[in-house]
Amino acid sequence: MAKSIDIIKAPKQKPVSPKDIANNRRESDKGAFFDRPRHESKPDVLNYYLILAVCALLLLVVLAGWLIYKQLTSEGEVNQHKETTTTQEEPSNETAKINGDSSTKVTLNETPPATTPTTTQAPTVDKANTKVRVVNGNGRSGEAQLMKDTLKADGFTNITVGNALSRYATTVIYYNSGKLAEAQAVEKIVASKYQTSLLESPSVVKDNDVLVALGNK
Repeated sequence: MAKSIDIIKAPKQKPVSPKDIANNRRESDKGAFFDRPRHESKPDVLNYYLILAVCALLLLVVLAGWLIYKQLTSEGEVNQHKETTTTQEEPSNETAKINGDSSTKVTLNETPPATTPTTTQAPTVDKANTKVRVVNGNGRSGEAQLMKDTLKADGFTNITVGNALSRYATTVIYYNSGKLAEAQAVEKIVASKYQTSLLESPSVVKDNDVLVALGNK
């Protein structure tokens, strides 16, 4: 007769201690002993969003600082350009100092007053009492006499003529000391026919006031 199942004895099991469970890897992996909760490692979403927000805030601060710097730099360049332009411009109605002298001023864009040139009158020449000698230095006959007649027609009356010891390429008018005005008066007449030059030489003129040496020109 078969035995009832109820009376079948279960095999004897070895008692298990907590230490044995810890050493049994298979049982530990199940995580079912001693009510030990099994924690899964999940990313902390809150920390992630917090870091992202901090980075965005730092980016905004850097961008705002850069914009402020650019604005200040642009304003500085504009102000410097205005100051340079103002310095270079000269107002038309302002007065300007001359040679650093504050007491001397001239108004710009104003026509200076017209000045009348002063003329120096030539000293009066006593032609009648001026001793003039005319010598022929070009070898052409009669020219000294012709020049004497021309001088007489202008008022010179005390005139003598003769021949030069040398030939002259151009006409030279010698004059005595202090007789420049008389020599210039004679030159005005002689220069209409000859190329003249004035030369002070008392040793040549001697007792005359003016001596005219007629040359080829």
